Amino acid sequence: MLKSFRPIVGATVAAAILVTATGCDSFLEVKNPTVIDASTVDPVADAPTFSLSALNNLFDAFDNFIVYGAWFSGEAWEGDTFPTRTDIGRRTIDFVEGVGTTNGTVNGDIYEPLARAIATGENVQVLLAGLPDATSNINVVRATYASAAGILFESELFCQTVISSSLADLGSPLTSTEGAAAAEERFRRVISQGTAVNTAESLKLANAARVGLARALLFQGKNAEAITAAGEVPADFELFAPKVDDPSNRDALGNTVYSFTLARQSLVVPPYYRALNDPRVTSDLTITASGPQKAQDNFFDFHFQTKYTGWGDDIRLASGLEARYLAAEAQLNLGNPDPALALIAEREAAGEGAASGDDVDFVATRGTMTYLLDQKARDFFLEGTKMGDWRRNPLTAPYVPPAGSPYYNTSEGGVFGTQTCMPLPDDEILNNPNFKK
Repeated sequence: MLKSFRPIVGATVAAAILVTATGCDSFLEVKNPTVIDASTVDPVADAPTFSLSALNNLFDAFDNFIVYGAWFSGEAWEGDTFPTRTDIGRRTIDFVEGVGTTNGTVNGDIYEPLARAIATGENVQVLLAGLPDATSNINVVRATYASAAGILFESELFCQTVISSSLADLGSPLTSTEGAAAAEERFRRVISQGTAVNTAESLKLANAARVGLARALLFQGKNAEAITAAGEVPADFELFAPKVDDPSNRDALGNTVYSFTLARQSLVVPPYYRALNDPRVTSDLTITASGPQKAQDNFFDFHFQTKYTGWGDDIRLASGLEARYLAAEAQLNLGNPDPALALIAEREAAGEGAASGDDVDFVATRGTMTYLLDQKARDFFLEGTKMGDWRRNPLTAPYVPPAGSPYYNTSEGGVFGTQTCMPLPDDEILNNPNFKK
């Protein structure tokens, strides 16, 4: 994080194109169009731009959270030539205790974007804390949601969580469970403040926060509270991370899950997902005159995902359906299988068709939790839920290659490692003095 981290007043504001509030024309008239002079910042007039920038940083980080979480968990196969990405797919990210990992992909592609989303969200809250309406301001709601979701994603993917707002306010290392608790506190504020603002946007963020809250509570083992939070989300609710096909800024604004389909051709749909023949998990294979199209590593036939077919395809970030899965999981943890069994039957009918005798055997031999998470893996394929499901249910989450089994790319060799989370990069550990206390 620290190598490229900057306080928000010195950051590129990619989300400025999304701003519709008044007072932004003068904001954009700066001598350097990519850097804001701190002395010119007006927290009130510029708050919409800053809060939207925090949200866009979250949306930007969300794509790579999906891709690298998919490679790490087995939701997708890694068909890249970068050795650092192979280490992620194999779950053998090298690191030194007290130093972290020098894997540049982990740092630059995954950790830094999440850390930036958290920091900008936190910093906007600091900038606007003194306003009279700070507890009912849409800009605070946006920034708090960006921070809360970023913290939750970092807690699910990494072995530790760090919450920083600037170089002058670097966070201390937290366990993943402590990170989920920090996300919980922020999600609760989004719900309270979003309800107080009472606009269509703020109420949508409040419902997204209820989904995030249920997810954070479940991560901490607070099952009864998770059921309550999830139950307050409308069944038809959905919030999407918006994506824009802007050829000049696709990395920040476009759908980069699609980028790994088009640009590098390295996000390979595994055979166990293809074998499901489920319309919720779609893929394709291009046949050329010389044979099947190959992935970027020239080893795999490139079975590419077709869920996202363009740079401008939005990505579902929170939904009433996810809330129902979270509540059913929590009920199972408390010994009540009925909500899970009902949801399984409903979602199976929406995918493959009605339950069969084989499905009854599946429940009997593998358990209701595995069957529930199997349906969830289909409903939320490449939507960033797999890491959390696996971290919470290491013995029952399906479609995760077991440690010690042969790595799928036989040209690379080796076996899957024992890692269940990614180590923090050395840039964070070596440059953050809180790690030395």
